[in-house]
Amino acid sequence: MNDYLAACLALPRAHGLLGRGFASSSWDTLPPMRWSKGDRVDYRWDLIRRYAFAIPTDEAVAAVAALSPLVEIGAGRGYWAHLLREAGADVLAFDTYPPRYADSGWWRPGDGEPWTRILRGGPERAGRYPDRTLFLCWPPYASGMAARALRAYDRAGGRRLAYVGEDAGGCTGDRAFHAALERDWRAERDVDLPRWSGVHDHLTIYRRQP
Repeated sequence: MNDYLAACLALPRAHGLLGRGFASSSWDTLPPMRWSKGDRVDYRWDLIRRYAFAIPTDEAVAAVAALSPLVEIGAGRGYWAHLLREAGADVLAFDTYPPRYADSGWWRPGDGEPWTRILRGGPERAGRYPDRTLFLCWPPYASGMAARALRAYDRAGGRRLAYVGEDAGGCTGDRAFHAALERDWRAERDVDLPRWSGVHDHLTIYRRQP
C-alpha cells in the first residue's frame, strides 16, 4: 500500500486528483508547499520527513521494479526501496547517513524507524554494482553526490539508470550530473509523478550510450 500517495490525496485541495485515473497525464500539482488555514501548516515538509521527497505512484514503482536488480544511492528513510521490495524488486539501498544514525541530517526521534533496511554507504558504492540498475531519487541540490555515484557506476561498466528528480537547472543534482546525463546517457522512458506546487520532478529511465 502506498501510504504517501494516499496521504497526499487526502490533503485539502488535493481532491481534484481523485477520480481522474492514475495515468501519467492525469497528475496535477498538489496544494502549495505551505497552505494556510489558521495556523500555517507545512504539509510538504511533514510528509517528506515521514516518507520521501518524491511521491511514488504504482506506475513509477512498476517501471523501476522492472529494472531489478537495483542499487539505490541516497535512499533516505527507504520509502521507495520499501515499495520496490514489495513489488518484488531486488534492491540494495544505501545512504551516507541512514535514519538510525545520530549524525543523520534528516532523522528525528519522532520520525520513527526506516521503512526498510538501509545500508550505510556513499556514492562510491554505485561502482561496486555495475550489474544492477542505478537508482537515484532526489539527489541533493548543488551536491556532487549524484555526479560521483554516476561516475563510479559508469566507470565500472553500469548501463542503466532510473532517476527521479528535476531537469538541469532544477533543485536536484548539480551541473556535473546533468551534463553527464546529457552527454553520455539516452532517455528511454519518462513517467510523470504527482507534484507539489513549484516542483517539477519526474522519473526518467536512461541507458548508457555506446
